[in-house]
Amino acid sequence: MSGEITPRFRLVLGETRWIAEFPIVADRQFFDRIIKKKPKSECLSMIDILIDTAVRTAESLVRTAAIYGIFKTNELPGHWFPGADYIGLALVTIGDALEKKVEAFTRTREMTDALLLDGWGSAFVEGAVRAIDELLAAESSLLGGRKGKRRSPGYGRWPLSDQKIIIERLNASRLGIVLSDSFMMIPRKSVSFGVPIHLTPGESPRQH
Repeated sequence: MSGEITPRFRLVLGETRWIAEFPIVADRQFFDRIIKKKPKSECLSMIDILIDTAVRTAESLVRTAAIYGIFKTNELPGHWFPGADYIGLALVTIGDALEKKVEAFTRTREMTDALLLDGWGSAFVEGAVRAIDELLAAESSLLGGRKGKRRSPGYGRWPLSDQKIIIERLNASRLGIVLSDSFMMIPRKSVSFGVPIHLTPGESPRQH
């Protein structure tokens, strides 16, 4: 899947947007890192056949969906992105169909197929995350600001337990996402993240 998602025509702080079946491109380099595929291999032709089969299967199972919004910093914990004028939050998923297929391969001990399909699932999620991150960058510009680097709970000093705040703030049930007792998202091929947004010096905040 490829293409571009357009920013919201009417942008209101604190308002969320739900989108589904949006076009994405799987991150091939991300996939290669996951399966530790070397650029050159004596078994290149065989592994490439298996990879091509896996990506076609993945494409048929991916169901992209996301919820995102841009919020005033006083509506969210300030320690997430100190100094930000606004904070963008997003939840992204490719659904559970691919995950169920991986589980089916595992049950029948088709481990290579399971590994490759799971790798493509992660690559498609990364592609979906990048698409929404780019969308937040475009909308940040419409607000008169610039978007900083994205981060997810569980990385660095951002505790994984803060997933609960994002899940509740964005109403994750619309995507069919729930949290486990250990704060992991289900379906597994889902990602939450936030971005700081800083107003350009001399610019006034704008809403559309």
